Amino acid sequence: SIYDVDAGIYGFINRKTWRVLRYFSTSVEEEYYIIVRASEASRELLKT
Repeated sequence: SIYDVDAGIYGFINRKTWRVLRYFSTSVEEEYYIIVRASEASRELLKT
């Protein structure tokens, strides 16, 4: 399901780049936005 995809993307970001992203983000909201955008981008890739 799409929720599994989101969970997988979140897990990937959390393992690979979460610590890096935290240095570049200014707030929790921005971190969440980055995750949402990454999920949307991956979803577009999965469509093609």
